[in-house]
Amino acid sequence: MERTHHGDSTRCVHQRGVSLVESILGITIMLIVFLALYASFDVATRLGALNRLRTTALLVANERIEKIRALPYDAVGTIAGLPPGEIPQVEVVTRNGHDFTVRTFIQYVDDPADGSGVGDTLAADYKRIKIEVLYTYRSATQAFSYVTTVAPRSQEALTGAGILQITVTDAANIPLGGVTTHVVNTTVATSVDITTYTNAQGIVSFPGAWAGTGYQVVVGKSGYSGAQTYNASSTNPNPSPSPATVAEGFTTGLMFKIDRLSTLNIQTRTWPQHGRVVNTFADTSQLQARADTEVAGGALALTGTPGSYAMHGYATSTSMTLPAGGVWNVLYASGTAPIGTTMRFHVYYDSGGGVFLPVPEDVLPGNAVGIIFTPFSLRDLEDDVHGTIRIVADLATADPAVTPTLDELYVSYEHVATPIGNVAMTLRGSKTIGTDAGGNPVYKYDVSFLSSALGVWQTNTIEWDAYELGVSGYTIASACPSLPVVLQPDTTRDQTMTLTGATSHALVVNVLDGDGNTLPHADVQVKGGTTDLARATDSCGTMYLPLSSSGTYAVSVTAASFPHYATTTAVSGVTNLAVTLVP
Repeated sequence: MERTHHGDSTRCVHQRGVSLVESILGITIMLIVFLALYASFDVATRLGALNRLRTTALLVANERIEKIRALPYDAVGTIAGLPPGEIPQVEVVTRNGHDFTVRTFIQYVDDPADGSGVGDTLAADYKRIKIEVLYTYRSATQAFSYVTTVAPRSQEALTGAGILQITVTDAANIPLGGVTTHVVNTTVATSVDITTYTNAQGIVSFPGAWAGTGYQVVVGKSGYSGAQTYNASSTNPNPSPSPATVAEGFTTGLMFKIDRLSTLNIQTRTWPQHGRVVNTFADTSQLQARADTEVAGGALALTGTPGSYAMHGYATSTSMTLPAGGVWNVLYASGTAPIGTTMRFHVYYDSGGGVFLPVPEDVLPGNAVGIIFTPFSLRDLEDDVHGTIRIVADLATADPAVTPTLDELYVSYEHVATPIGNVAMTLRGSKTIGTDAGGNPVYKYDVSFLSSALGVWQTNTIEWDAYELGVSGYTIASACPSLPVVLQPDTTRDQTMTLTGATSHALVVNVLDGDGNTLPHADVQVKGGTTDLARATDSCGTMYLPLSSSGTYAVSVTAASFPHYATTTAVSGVTNLAVTLVP
């Protein structure tokens, strides 16, 4: 009896658990079904509302069309339009509590079926009507358009009118469609103020344009430059292009070019400071450690004498620390390595706590086996990781009668350039819009501005052109890229202007490779009189160095992967020196 009782109790508990799971599953299924039905209902509601609005927009468009068709042919036109009439170009109407914007565009059409050019006695054959109705639904603008035509009962002469045709292309002379075209003229028979768009061929034509002067035209497109005709003014008394003139029975054509806007970033700065750590081996004070090498006669060599030189030795430089914000530039070594001897160089960095490790191969390829050819670029070293380095020179010989000798070893670095703020500049394009009273050109783009406190000026709304960039109060040591500022459509140009004070004499060194490519970050050392200075070329391969006096100067150039170069040059005023390095 007891076992049966316990069994029944267990069965009852189990049945209650199944009932709970089934309830949860049932509720879940009901929720899924309900949510699906709700989503369907919501979609159906939205579609229904949107369809009602669209139907209303259609009715509004039909109302406007029927009103137009009820008008005499000569009265079919828009206020300040071509052809003119009493129909508003833009009107807001309300239906069922919702606002609809109605845009009406009417223009003459020159049908080629009855001839064209001088063989066409009537350039305005009929009128095309476009009704566009705009409305909003859930903050999104919807549009409905309707196009139809109306024709006269019989051919009528259109006196006192001609054709105004406007063509818009991009910088490459490719037609641009969808360009907003605004035409205004308040001096003709009926005032004109109309806005429309170019077709796929970049053309908008106005047959039936009243004969007369003063047609002002402005064209533009979002993200593009603009173009227009210009009225005469005190500063531009001879504009070009000036407002158009339409002659009766003739076609007046205007052509404009617009294209995508570009971005120009200008930075004004000083020349980056340059530094070198040089060891000419006058003594051992710049060596941290050495083994089987010695310093004598201004050179590092293997210990011993001819016939008994050590087979291998090394010397480690003292630590070199990069100044804050600096960048390692070039490792250079000079000396002799007779046949059977080698000199290799390794770069070590302080990994922490004074423990120096070799710079990894993925940062400095060839460092593990040793760098043989110098100058060698160190610009891949990271300032926050490899801020303190040492150079290990490995000397070896296979013949105890000869030894390699190292006469000079140096490492160069550059500091980050210092911005120059609030520099007064001018930027003037080459495109003109007329001439002044003295016959001097009036430029479309001619602005004056100051760089920011951080030496930066930027615009992202500048059109394609060649621009002259001027600076007040400073001498332009280098413009990189070189001037003028040539902008192509839809491009970004970063223009660095390195500035210095006025000077009577300066040496400008331009360093190129054998193919005529500029060589950035080449070390240039200039010696003469009391001058012994070094600088690196900028990103455009140029080095500018002010000098206190004219004279003859010794110039040496060191660039990674190229032989060391040395020459002399006479300097008087600003002197340019072109240096070509061949591997």
